[in-house]
Amino acid sequence: RRHELKDNDLAAALGNTRDYLDRHGKQIGMAALAILAVMAAVTFAMRSRAAAIEDVWRRRGELSFDDYEKGKKAVETLEALTQELSDPAFVMSALTDQGQRSLRLAQMAPLPPDKDLNERARKAFEDLRSRFPKNPLALGASLLGLASVAENDFVLSGDIKHKESARSLLNQVVQE
Repeated sequence: RRHELKDNDLAAALGNTRDYLDRHGKQIGMAALAILAVMAAVTFAMRSRAAAIEDVWRRRGELSFDDYEKGKKAVETLEALTQELSDPAFVMSALTDQGQRSLRLAQMAPLPPDKDLNERARKAFEDLRSRFPKNPLALGASLLGLASVAENDFVLSGDIKHKESARSLLNQVVQE
């Protein structure tokens, strides 16, 4: 008797399920297709973003800072790459590199240091400092870089305020 009751319950459940699927099968199929389409779009977007990040890192690695002229063009390219991508790890690394490379190139120029490259370094370090104020590595690199920029400003202008600015920035590094 229990077996018959279980068979009847199972048969009723299967019958109800079949009736439900007959009535609502089209909507269920459409919902499943919509879910699959959304999943495919999200997967495509994630893969595209990863490929874009990988491409920008690759292009950054191909930049050459060997001589003064090539280095100036590479700094400009690095600035453009930094604007192109919003990945925080790339931006922090690129801004640090951009500032340091600009400073090095500014000092490679025949005396006095290249004013344009010094300004590019200032912009990169200020941007780094403003975007990553809570990151100790970024903050330290930006403060040290800005101190070097201020030293170059002193060499360019002879104004003592730049030397005081460099000293103040170096004191901030020690305090942070």
